[in-house]
Amino acid sequence: MQDGLDIAVKGNLMGTTAKVRGLGGAVIDGAVRDVAELRSIGFPVWPRRITPATSVGRMVSAEKQVPVNCGDILVNPGDYIVVDADGVVVVPAAAAERVIELLKQYDDKECKMIPIIEKEKSMLKALKIYNRY
Repeated sequence: MQDGLDIAVKGNLMGTTAKVRGLGGAVIDGAVRDVAELRSIGFPVWPRRITPATSVGRMVSAEKQVPVNCGDILVNPGDYIVVDADGVVVVPAAAAERVIELLKQYDDKECKMIPIIEKEKSMLKALKIYNRY
């Protein structure tokens, strides 16, 4: 079955091509290969799986700039993909400004909570003061 879980949809050559074209990384709802090489060139990937099997002769690109499902989440052209060591989040383009506003409020509260937790040794006291949830 060509669902991208048993064969890599990206490896070192495609990663190098993506990097020199200005892409900052890739979120892949499938498998990748050549992980060490991708890391060495500074092209981060967030795949569902790692496999040594190449996609050469098994997959072809069909479309671009179309809505796709990735990890059961609909991703539209123009949406923001935010990734870090904790995971991947899709922010719909229409909601981006509101999400940024809410994240600033969340971060402000959380930063103020840390000293309280350190002093009181209780997260519940900090939550009560700042009503984070």
